[in-house]
Amino acid sequence: MNSTPSYESLLQDLKTHFPQLEVSVGFDRVEGLYRNTREFACRHGLPGSEDRENLGKTVMGAPLFLSTAYPEADQKDLQLTVDALMWFILFDEVHVERSYIEGVDALARQIFELLDVLGGGAVHRAPGFSTALAEILHRSDGWARCQQDGLQNALYGVLLGWQWEAQLRAARSQPSLRTYLDARLHVGGGVLVWACAEPLGGYVLPGIARQNPQLIRLRRAAANLVGWVNDLCSYVKEKKQEGDRSINLPNVLMHEKKCDLNDALTGTCELISHEAKVAAEMIQHLSESSLPEVRAYARDTHRMLRVQTEFYVKGGLGRYTDG
Repeated sequence: MNSTPSYESLLQDLKTHFPQLEVSVGFDRVEGLYRNTREFACRHGLPGSEDRENLGKTVMGAPLFLSTAYPEADQKDLQLTVDALMWFILFDEVHVERSYIEGVDALARQIFELLDVLGGGAVHRAPGFSTALAEILHRSDGWARCQQDGLQNALYGVLLGWQWEAQLRAARSQPSLRTYLDARLHVGGGVLVWACAEPLGGYVLPGIARQNPQLIRLRRAAANLVGWVNDLCSYVKEKKQEGDRSINLPNVLMHEKKCDLNDALTGTCELISHEAKVAAEMIQHLSESSLPEVRAYARDTHRMLRVQTEFYVKGGLGRYTDG
């Protein structure tokens, strides 16, 4: 086949479904979120937080992105979400991405400690990822029980996904496509954003809405879009860092389809385009729901994907894949 991936075509598909969002976000609001999340990381002594220049590049996007996607969100809920992303990003960079150097057992010890925190166990007194996670959970106490459960379930999935990913890297193994697509839903920072979507939007989905097949499919499609596009953008960077240990959608496609890199990148683009179409269709259906909370969920998801698409347009999907 030897096809050449067309990033411009993919960007056009994304812009068609999720057009540019014109929003003016207050600088003070974004700066406040950014300053507070740096203080959160430093307060808990999170490794990497002392590198202020690198830390700034890592987290500056989250306050701007979330403030644009949720302009009317309560500042406390925005801050909690930004801090959860900070926690996720730093743990991923410090422990998960270095697991092939430090060993899977070392990562497992860290994850078991975090599982104890999620289960309500004692928190180590020494500042670190455990105390930071305990603070995040404590600050979510004001949410509805179902929303707290959603955040905790997302965090359980993240921890399981990190350990799964590390074991594959250690074994220099690639998962099947089916397993990867299921696992990818749990190993991206987007899963924490979706878990915080209801508090950020200021509503609680009724129980019957949580079982709506279209809403479930939208949530999956939105998470897939964020994860798969990240895989596409960061392919070369990850290849340089990890070699054949890198676990991402293009590598999984090459392994399963026995194809070359160009075909795998093209296949990734096609999967993203299809998922964007599905997400747009689900948003349209849910926007006509008789339940105001469901309509709000569709509205907010559409808004978030529009903001995300604008980021891709400005950054360029091929910014890493071009070498």
